[in-house]
Amino acid sequence: MMLRPAAIPFLFFLLLPGIAAADATAPPLIAERLSLMKDVAIYKAERDIPVEDLAREAVVLDAVVKAAAEHGLVPETTRAFFQAQIDAAKHIQACWIGRWSSGEARPAQGADLVEVIRPELLRLGNAIVAAIAVDIREGRSAGSEAFHDIVVAECLSGDASAAMARALGEIALQ
Repeated sequence: MMLRPAAIPFLFFLLLPGIAAADATAPPLIAERLSLMKDVAIYKAERDIPVEDLAREAVVLDAVVKAAAEHGLVPETTRAFFQAQIDAAKHIQACWIGRWSSGEARPAQGADLVEVIRPELLRLGNAIVAAIAVDIREGRSAGSEAFHDIVVAECLSGDASAAMARALGEIALQ
């Protein structure tokens, strides 16, 4: 398997066992997760796979509901945030694919979605849920003004960012 240089930091992060979700607040982890969407778009564009995959979304959202309950978060509000994050991710992917369809050069090869990207997305999803719980317990407002300064990604629209911030601010402890 050939890795793009951009995938190496993500693999390095996977190999660091000392990094726990509680070591980070949610917004940087959310930004990191969204930064993978260009790689997802490359993979899907290379294979002519649609951006939307409702079956995969259902798997992710089911896992989020379980993780939220384990961390003492209201599952429905956590699910709503992750749905907003998934919607933002789809928007970013569609934006990149649209750029490439309009003539912008697409990177030659992306990281493997199944072997590299999805495991990292799962790790980040779990870390985000854990960090949200810690943020709430420690009185940090993850959906605050700082959210928009931290959670940035090329192709992330203002509307998608606002929807995520709003949904994140609505997550509550059980």
